[in-house]
Amino acid sequence: MLNSAKTVSGILMSAVLAFGLFACDNASSPSSDAPAIFEIRMHDTPVENIAEVNVQVKEVRVNSSNGNGWVTIGEPDEIYNLLDLVNGNFVTLGEEEVEGGHYNQVRLILGEENSVVSHDGEVFSLKTPSAQQSGLKINVDAELEPGVRYTLVLDFDVSKSLVRTGNSPVNDFILKPVIRAYEEALTGTIAGTVVPAEANAQIQAIVADTVYTTTFANSGGEFLLVGLEAQTYDLNVTATTGDFEPATVEGLEVDLGERTDAGVIQLEPSNGNGDNGDDDDDDDDDDDDENGDDE
Repeated sequence: MLNSAKTVSGILMSAVLAFGLFACDNASSPSSDAPAIFEIRMHDTPVENIAEVNVQVKEVRVNSSNGNGWVTIGEPDEIYNLLDLVNGNFVTLGEEEVEGGHYNQVRLILGEENSVVSHDGEVFSLKTPSAQQSGLKINVDAELEPGVRYTLVLDFDVSKSLVRTGNSPVNDFILKPVIRAYEEALTGTIAGTVVPAEANAQIQAIVADTVYTTTFANSGGEFLLVGLEAQTYDLNVTATTGDFEPATVEGLEVDLGERTDAGVIQLEPSNGNGDNGDDDDDDDDDDDDENGDDE
């Protein structure tokens, strides 16, 4: 990861998503004066070879295009390790009653206590240009209905969001976030277990030969892919520890609001070349015997 981060180009400072928001609690028709409830969560697409990506989130705001301006949804002022927010682990950045109507942007106001930690414990500073002042901008197209709760998930792609500065030795990183925003009610999930758990497997959800999203199995081999649109996915499963053959699971259907079970995925040990070597030795012995008989 530390090497591949150098090659990231075209990083977006503003992730744009136009989506239709779906009513989670719409059993009855609420009054037009009733407030909507806007909840914002954060999640992460994980990355290898880095132990921690710590980001201080001071405030989260949403902007109304109805003339009401900016509304503060939460002021957590907390430091989050983004790499903890995987396999369905979310953190709620804020929740607030707001007027119904159209909202077109979310902003994360960051603090200065941001860092990257490698697996050997080395700590690097993580710079966030302009994020302390104007904030990280995520454009949305959200129409909130009165009296309804909406949950918006901000999914960081850390592997594409970290840029190394300067030449080696590296002194720090710059955070240029690639963020996918999605309405939780408009997505489904895929869950499963990879064995052996010691393989520390990487699981990729594939659509039309393109990686849609990625996660890693936890210490028990369990995984959960979240934020999936309703369509058919294949899974590519590869070990990051040990010598195992990759595995593929094909044709998993995902429906809105539902969890699809991928079952237990077994990674088989690689065969290597040991058997071939033994066969070669036997052939050599046979050749020697035949030569001896000729003599």
